[in-house]
Amino acid sequence: MSVPCIRDAVRDLNSALSKPSTSGALGGDHGTASSARESNPTDSGARRALDKMMGGKLHAENAFAALEIKADKWEAWMDTVAPEAMTDAQAAKFSAYQEQLRTIKEKQETMRTKLQGELKKMRNELTTTAAQLRGDLQSLTEWKRVYEEELLLNGLASARLTDSISQESTWRRTGEELRLRLEASRANIQDANREVQKQQCSCWLLEDERTSAQHEQKDKAVALTAALGAGHVSSEVLAVLNKRLDDALTPQDTQGHGNSVATREEPEQALRRECAALGCRLDTVVGSLKAELGIGPEGPLFKLLEATRDTVYAQRRLVLASEAADAEQQKLACIKTRLELSQKEEASLRLQLEASLNAFEEAQRDVDLLLRVKKGIVGDLPSPVAALREPFDFSDACLVSQGAVDGYKQDIIASGRQKLRILQAIKALRQQVEAIQWRTRLLELEAKDVSERTKDIHLLRITRRGDASNSCSVVASKQREYGGHHWVSQLPTESLKDGQEAEAQLEGLEEARAELEKKSAAVMAEIKQREMAIERTERQLERVNQNRSYKQRVVVLRRAQEKQSNKYAASRNASSAWEPADEIRMVSQMQTRLRKNTELINSLSEELNMLRERSVIFFQDVPEARPAKH
Repeated sequence: MSVPCIRDAVRDLNSALSKPSTSGALGGDHGTASSARESNPTDSGARRALDKMMGGKLHAENAFAALEIKADKWEAWMDTVAPEAMTDAQAAKFSAYQEQLRTIKEKQETMRTKLQGELKKMRNELTTTAAQLRGDLQSLTEWKRVYEEELLLNGLASARLTDSISQESTWRRTGEELRLRLEASRANIQDANREVQKQQCSCWLLEDERTSAQHEQKDKAVALTAALGAGHVSSEVLAVLNKRLDDALTPQDTQGHGNSVATREEPEQALRRECAALGCRLDTVVGSLKAELGIGPEGPLFKLLEATRDTVYAQRRLVLASEAADAEQQKLACIKTRLELSQKEEASLRLQLEASLNAFEEAQRDVDLLLRVKKGIVGDLPSPVAALREPFDFSDACLVSQGAVDGYKQDIIASGRQKLRILQAIKALRQQVEAIQWRTRLLELEAKDVSERTKDIHLLRITRRGDASNSCSVVASKQREYGGHHWVSQLPTESLKDGQEAEAQLEGLEEARAELEKKSAAVMAEIKQREMAIERTERQLERVNQNRSYKQRVVVLRRAQEKQSNKYAASRNASSAWEPADEIRMVSQMQTRLRKNTELINSLSEELNMLRERSVIFFQDVPEARPAKH
C-alpha cells in the first residue's frame, strides 16, 4: 500500500470534498463512480484511504432515503381488475406486491420511530446548549457593553479634545489672518486719508483758480464790450479774428506731449502750463493779425484785438479750470467713497477679531477642561480656590454639552430682552398718556379762554346797547318836556349807528389782529431761517478754520517739493504767495456775511416786537364812552 504525500493528499481531499457526492446512489451508479475514479488518477490515493477509514463507505447513508422507497412491481391492471376476477398468476403478483408494500411500511414506521427519538433527543440537547449559550452570550454581551461604553467614552473624550484642539488652532489662525487684514485695512485708511488731504488741497487750489478765472472773464467781457462800442469794425475782420483765435485754442501738434507731461505733474501745474501755452498761442495769433492788417498801437482795432485776446484767454482759462476742478472733485469723491469702504471694512474686521478672540479663549478653556478630565484631575484646583468649596468644588462634576448651555443662555437673554421691550412699551404708553393729559388740559384752558373772551365781548355789546337805550330814553324825556318832536326820532338812530360802528370797529380790529398774527408768524419763520443760515455759516467758518491748518501744511509740503523742481519754481512761488491772501479774503467775507445776518435778525426782532405791541387789543376807550351812572 502506497502512502501519498501530504501535499497530494490535501489537494486530493479538497478536490474530492468540492465535488458532489455519488456514493449514496443506486447500484447502477457504482460502475459510473468507479469508472470516474479510474479516469481521475490524481484522487485515487486519497479516496482509497478515506474509503478504508469509513469502513468502505466514503459518505454516510441518508436516513431519509428509506422513507422515500416505493414498490417497484406495480402494474396497471392492479387498479382495474378486482381481486375475485384475478387469475392465479395475477393473484400471486398482487400478493407479492402487497407483501412488498407491507414490508416497506414496516421499515418506514421503524425508521420514523427511530428518527423521532433521535430528533427528540437532539432537540433536548439543542435546547440545553442554546440555554447555556444564551447565558454565556448574555454575560459576554454585558461585558462587551461595559468595554464598549468605556471605549466610546474614551473615544468621545478624544474626539471632543481633538475637536477643541482643532477649533483652537482654527481660531488662532483666523485671529492671525484677521489681525493681518486689520493692519492692511488700517494702512489703506492712512493712505486714503493722505490722499484725501492731498486731493482736498488740489481741489481748493483749483477752486481758487476757477474763482479768479470767473472774475477775470467778467472783467475782460466788460472790456470787450467797451472796445466794441468805442469804434466800428467790419464783420469780415471780426470773422477772421474769431476764426484765427478758435484755431489757436486747439493745437494738434502738442497734445501728446502735453498729456505725457500732465501725467507727471500736479493738476494746478498742468492748468497753469496749459494757460501759459494758450497765452503764447494767442499772442502769436494776435501778433500775426497785427502784422497782416497793419494795425498800429493806437487805434480802436488794436484795443479790440487786445480785448478779444484777453476775453478768449479768460473764457478758455475758466473752461479749463472748471474741467480740472470737476475732475478733481470726482477723484475726491471716489477717494472718500474708498475711505468709507475701508473704514466699514476695518469696523467689521475689528468686530470679527473680537469674536474670534472670544471664541479662541473659549476653545482654550474647553481644551484645558478636557485635558483635566482626561487626566482625572478635575477637582485638583489651587489651594486658595479649593478652600472656597462650592461652587468651585468640581470633584463630583459632570460635563454638559455646549449646546444645552447655549440654549439656556439664549433663553435667559430672550427673557431679558422681552422684559426690556415690555418696559419700553410701558414707558411709551406713559408718555402717550401724559401727552394726552397735557393736550386735554391745554384744550380745556383754550376753551375756557375763548368762553371768557366771548363773555367779555357779549357783556361789552350788552353794555353799549344798554347805554344807548338809556341815552335814548333820557333824550326822549327831555324832548317831551320841551315839546319837540324832531329830536325824538333822530337820536335813537344815531345811537344805533354808533353801536354798529363800534361793532364794525371791533370786527376790523379782529381782522387786523389776525393779519398781524400772520405777519408775526411769517417774521418768526424768516427769523428761524436766518438763524439756520447763521448756524450754517458758522459751521462753514469752522470747517474753513479747520481746513486752513491742513491747507497750510500742504502748502509747506508743496513748497518743499517746489524747491526740488527748477522748471516750475516761479509759478509755485507765485501760487504760494497769493494763497494766504485768498484765505484772509474768504474769512473776511464770512465775517461780513455774519455781521449782515446779525443786523438783519436784530431789525426783524425789533419789527416783531412792534407788531406784537400793536396786535394786542385792550378795551381802554370803552369805559370812557359809557355815560356816568347817577
